[in-house]
Amino acid sequence: MYTIDNRVGRLVELRVESPVTDEELTHFHDTLAKVCKPIQGQIAICTDLAGATVFTQPVTQRWTAIIKQESPIVERNAVLVGEGAVFSMQVERIIRQAGHPNRKAFLSPTDLVAWLGEILTVRERTRLESYLREGAES
Repeated sequence: MYTIDNRVGRLVELRVESPVTDEELTHFHDTLAKVCKPIQGQIAICTDLAGATVFTQPVTQRWTAIIKQESPIVERNAVLVGEGAVFSMQVERIIRQAGHPNRKAFLSPTDLVAWLGEILTVRERTRLESYLREGAES
């Protein structure tokens, strides 16, 4: 399951929970494109994967392809991962393979907000903090 939203400025909010299928990622990419289209300039993405677990190989390959395709419009993408060491390493490998230096994985929401917040407006940063609180509460 996933959600994609843009509520404030150029901040795009992604939340992904397991299980994730290859078919879902096809719809995910279409939805992401629709959400991002009206945003002027580059976007800032917060990807909350705290509710996800290890991806299958087809999902990993598709996710890497999506990241590569979307890279030109992404100024920064901060990815929050859960406690699982194996999943955290998998996410870091996906980010490395995509080859975009302005994407980072974080275990701590505080560290994520500090890094992504550097490029956000006050309104966007406030929304980012609310978005992460909402995820922690659910």
